Amino acid sequence: MDLLYQSADDCANSYIDTASNYYLIRLQKKVNETDYKAAYSAVLESAKNKSYNKIVLSMKDNEASPLSVSFSARSWFASYFSPKFYEMAEKNVTAAIVKPKTKFQNNMVNVIKGVIDKASIEIRVEYFDNEDEAREWIKNLI
Repeated sequence: MDLLYQSADDCANSYIDTASNYYLIRLQKKVNETDYKAAYSAVLESAKNKSYNKIVLSMKDNEASPLSVSFSARSWFASYFSPKFYEMAEKNVTAAIVKPKTKFQNNMVNVIKGVIDKASIEIRVEYFDNEDEAREWIKNLI
């Protein structure tokens, strides 16, 4: 797995797995908007050359160290990243999402999914309890 972007505080990272043809975005703790966008933008930049249609979204979130992402960053994900990645993947996207542990983050995932659905972006989504399960599942897709 190759690193595409790593924030200075290690809260927003993106990777590419060229052996299994997928991207991984890992978010944890308090992610500032600049790093959030940079992690996702690195995926878009890579997708210009490697147009993989599989992505793992890993939100490391728990009561002791809750994930914090601004609403404007999440809006950017729904209004900019999602449609752009969807087009680059020729409207055939599969996402493995590691379920957040806190109720607030779970609700945010559902809100974003609703916005994406309303934009007529149809993606296959599966939810997992941990990143290892999500990565194993996405690796085994043909």
